[in-house]
Amino acid sequence: MHNVLIRPWIGCLLLAWVCQAHLQAIEPDLPTTEAKTQARILKAAIKVTGRIVGADGQPLPGATAELHGLTVIANTKGIFLFKRVPRTNALLTISAPGYRNEIIALHLALPSRSRQVAMGDIVLTPADGAVRMLFGGDTMFGRRFLDPDTEIPFDQMPLDDPLALIQVSDPLPGTKNVVQFIKPFYQEADFGVVNLETPVTDNPATPHPTKDFVFFTLPGSLPALSDLGVDYVSLGNNHVYDYLDPGVVDTRTHLDNAGIPHSGMGLTPEEAYAAYRVTLGGHPYALLSSCAVSGSQHAVTYVADDTKGGAADARVNADFAGSIERERDAGYIPIMQIHGGIEYTFEPSAFLQGRIDLAAASGAALVVCHHTHVAQGFAKVGDVLAIHNPGNLAIDQARVETMLGLLIRADMDGATVRSVRSTPVYIEDFPPKPVGGRLAGVLLRRIGESSRPFGVLHYPYNNQGYVSLAPNDHTVHDRTVIAKLTVPESGVAVLDLRLYGTGDESLIAARTVSGGSGLGTGQIGRDLLEHGDFEDYDTDPDRLEIERWDVESESRYASVIKPFRGLACVRSTRSSERETDSILPLRNRIRVFGDAIDQPNKDLSLFGYITGQKAGPVSVYARIGASVGDKEFGEVTIYDRAPGSYKWQPFLADIPMPPEDPDLPPPADEQQARAVRVFFRHSPPDKGFGVVGYDELAIVNWEETFDMDAGGAFAAPHPREFIRVTGAPGKYTVSLTFRSFKPATP
Repeated sequence: MHNVLIRPWIGCLLLAWVCQAHLQAIEPDLPTTEAKTQARILKAAIKVTGRIVGADGQPLPGATAELHGLTVIANTKGIFLFKRVPRTNALLTISAPGYRNEIIALHLALPSRSRQVAMGDIVLTPADGAVRMLFGGDTMFGRRFLDPDTEIPFDQMPLDDPLALIQVSDPLPGTKNVVQFIKPFYQEADFGVVNLETPVTDNPATPHPTKDFVFFTLPGSLPALSDLGVDYVSLGNNHVYDYLDPGVVDTRTHLDNAGIPHSGMGLTPEEAYAAYRVTLGGHPYALLSSCAVSGSQHAVTYVADDTKGGAADARVNADFAGSIERERDAGYIPIMQIHGGIEYTFEPSAFLQGRIDLAAASGAALVVCHHTHVAQGFAKVGDVLAIHNPGNLAIDQARVETMLGLLIRADMDGATVRSVRSTPVYIEDFPPKPVGGRLAGVLLRRIGESSRPFGVLHYPYNNQGYVSLAPNDHTVHDRTVIAKLTVPESGVAVLDLRLYGTGDESLIAARTVSGGSGLGTGQIGRDLLEHGDFEDYDTDPDRLEIERWDVESESRYASVIKPFRGLACVRSTRSSERETDSILPLRNRIRVFGDAIDQPNKDLSLFGYITGQKAGPVSVYARIGASVGDKEFGEVTIYDRAPGSYKWQPFLADIPMPPEDPDLPPPADEQQARAVRVFFRHSPPDKGFGVVGYDELAIVNWEETFDMDAGGAFAAPHPREFIRVTGAPGKYTVSLTFRSFKPATP
């Protein structure tokens, strides 16, 4: 944890110096070449261009584009051009008189052969009185923010820790730093919202007696929310009662003193269900918040009842529906937030969807849910839009599946939702940072996949997610490419769709065109790792960040010298003079698809690309464990590579996950084998100095099969990017059709 917290630019520099000193002692030319190549690429400027149009599709000459502190003006055709900007990811801001601003995260950390980023049309929204609301997910500023080692008892205040992101004696500067990268989005909105999933107190004397996870946020952190642009916080969640009734009193008092409106928690059910009423854009809104996670397994629950305080109880139909009807009948437009569902799942639970249905039937104009810590999709219930979950925003979780979330903006004209956009954020060692590029595309396509069963089209475009609210507000674009595939003697090969599709495209059809004696089955799969391409996608100023892998060693480093694809790969060095191996470990366990709902898919493989220059032997081993806790099920070598020199080539290694054991006691996530970590071992060569490169790694969960010769069809959007092909050895050509969507303009 300490290394995680100090890593930004100081840690990278120290690592570079250590790495360079080690390499110079063995192979003098390698660090020099690496340093020169990095300097050349990072100093090379890149062009950024696009066209700015209004909702009618007409160009907006004179519109302004701002990027990297530079400003350019769109020409008579609405086209803007930055001729030279740094190859550092940044936010692009587009503005024009009479229109709302657009803020877009750009992935500019690209190889030197990429000389220009050409965006699709940027469609501005008229500033015609609609209210722009911005919803962020689960937020707190305690626990690991204050105490990196989480060693302080629940009823004690941590001491200042120089490695902590937030200092107890002065929380405000650190809290502002945590949220600094999302501030432009909240500043641009008219009404900013977060789910504040924490009591606010500086007296942690009354922790919940039986909860495993209890935390608090210091009152001194609250001004950072106001500075960010948060206008209201929802409190109806399963952590606001972590410090019982005294915590309820402290939380409400400190929020009131900070001038931050709230609802969803109180000392009585009536107080908890009291709405926050506010007039926005001339329309009266009522903000309600409730919790469907009651804590009924404890003697002390999390929800308010006649004997104690807590969150508004979403399970009580009369209170839940009645609170919405009360606000509607009083002339207000109700917006209900619901905390519920199953943690770490991609779709809402049946009970939560039932709450959404009831909220819509009771008169809610918009429903916003949270709790699962994983971003989910959207739903339509009649004419009412529901946001299933934006995921985390600022929280200290270390599970890799919780590290991608959304900022969701909804433009509302009274009770009518006019438009909805989502911006991906990566929670990088706890602070949220907007992201672009492939990482944004994968998340947004997954959100589209989760939204489709609930009647909503959500699709990626220009590093944003668009929610289609009418059949004619988008256009469909299909593109077919021909891929060449060689099936080796093993009879198994992988089609890597990342090499053929863009970040906005999803495969909708695949079939054999010609070759060999016919292919057999294809099996489509999704990457659960998401951080195996070693690219830097977030919009902080740090460069060449390698996420979720431990490269803090003299023998493992980010390299820009001839990666397989993109800007960077990871290289591992080893000298025959060394006796130990160089090991590249994945920092997080990866949980199989379906684990959270006890429907685990254990058909798992490691796929990627490897190259060697006089390399020693390489092996990859997998450490298999439960999805939570310390239980492990052994370690197995899944891939071996002989020493030598070889160009970039793909490799496929199945991960033998133990089957479910019906005799193990619950809970399943602590008992069954459902998670894996992988480690890349580079042993010393027999003589000289060896280098191994790894790139485009993926841990693939394989899903449905189809006949390759007859062809397979898939609904878009979705994030699945691999096909495992089984057939007779030989060379084949395969037709791949990809689909993308764009906003329609007249």
